[in-house]
Amino acid sequence: MKKILIAEFKHETNSFAPKTTNETEFRNRDYLFGEDVIRRFRGMKNELGAFIDCFQEDEDAKIVPAMAFNAQPGGIVARAVFDTAVKCLEETLDRENNVNGILLALHGAMVVEQEEDGEGKLLEILRKKVGFNIPIIASLDLHANVTQKMMANADAFFPFDYYPHTDTYDAGMRAALCMRDTLLGKIKPCMRYCKLDFLMPYMPTVIEPMKGIVAKAQSFRMNGKILNVNVCHGFFAADIYEQGVSVLAVTDNDPDLAQRVADDIGGQIWDNRKHFKREFTDLDDAIDELNTSCKHPLVFADVADNPGSGATGDTTVLLRRLIERNVQDVAFAIIYDPETVEQAEKAGVGSTIDVKLGGKQCPDIGGGPICEKAYVKLISDGVHYTKDFCPGTICNLGKTAVLIINGIEILTTSVRTQAWDLEAFRSNGIMPELKRLLVVKSAAHFRASYGTIANKIIDIELPAIAPQNPSAIDYKHTRRPIYPLDDM
Repeated sequence: MKKILIAEFKHETNSFAPKTTNETEFRNRDYLFGEDVIRRFRGMKNELGAFIDCFQEDEDAKIVPAMAFNAQPGGIVARAVFDTAVKCLEETLDRENNVNGILLALHGAMVVEQEEDGEGKLLEILRKKVGFNIPIIASLDLHANVTQKMMANADAFFPFDYYPHTDTYDAGMRAALCMRDTLLGKIKPCMRYCKLDFLMPYMPTVIEPMKGIVAKAQSFRMNGKILNVNVCHGFFAADIYEQGVSVLAVTDNDPDLAQRVADDIGGQIWDNRKHFKREFTDLDDAIDELNTSCKHPLVFADVADNPGSGATGDTTVLLRRLIERNVQDVAFAIIYDPETVEQAEKAGVGSTIDVKLGGKQCPDIGGGPICEKAYVKLISDGVHYTKDFCPGTICNLGKTAVLIINGIEILTTSVRTQAWDLEAFRSNGIMPELKRLLVVKSAAHFRASYGTIANKIIDIELPAIAPQNPSAIDYKHTRRPIYPLDDM
């Protein structure tokens, strides 16, 4: 019987975020050990769910669950959390004799205290522990910053194809099937990559030029010798030396073919680097369009205050302007403000309170608190299941208050997260289909759900700590020269 250790350790680190990501932040999402991993993820349409689905009915395989750590993107990961993960993995390997393979759900852009290449260090530790005869295979986020150390210590990576990440289960299943066939001796995965000196803006894969690039990468998989091809966009808010775009190719024991494929797609991306850019709308122009539109709802995306990129999720510039211009019939998600949620809960549903809402995490950047009277419409536990984005995923907003200020219903939460899915509104008594305007602090993930009802989506970039253009960031550690910071 083959034993496959499975584990998750995921964090997308924004080096410029003001707070360290500690154990509490992981507990707000995933912080599980042993069999609790199976109980939590069995049946879920994500990477770990795919790992379990692939092997749980296989009489010749035994799943060995170690741990599952996952936190909302944010500041550098506390060393204590990393050390706990390493200890758990090592103890699991020591306890289970003769583990045959290690199957991981990683992000690829984790920065840890005293270690800028979190995944590389983790993989290095595991490789030293088990040697090179035990395959280590991992899924990755599309925004992974792939490093030399990661490449040297893993047999194969299977990143997501899409942004929004609607294919997390598919990526996990490709990784699991690769592990299965490797252990059966059917294949011998060989991986190569092409690293580009290119910081790519956050580019949804549903639009060009990424749409065509993804299609080309997928077309290579029709070749039986090619097991996987992916573009990792990189995560430019992680200020590390090896950040940036990578193209990964995995073949069945053919390193030259893997390198040729990676270089082919990498060359195409580099030749078209000037075409990778996002367009944004001025806030007042967007409000003017809303006021003249006869079809609703419109969606405003506050893209730079996206908690999914490590932002604070509490900037107030957009909300303040809606109030100033008396925009009515609005649902707003989210303002992260645990203090105001506590105040609303103590006052009770139906009360009117004086709030200092949002703007507390980085007041010099995000506009400072909004001082207004607010009606407390609803208090909830903030827990709901997604419907459109990664269906069936548990989303925890923490204790949540729905506040009404000047005709705007505001989801105010005690956990910093993005409203991936329209169920964030529906689970808190708001029917998004009936609103003139929906506002969401998100860069792309929201599109999978909000796009089902939106008459139009308008991206707006306002001051926050997750800007959409890398040229706006003052880097300290990124290698130079690199495009677009330098003329290349």
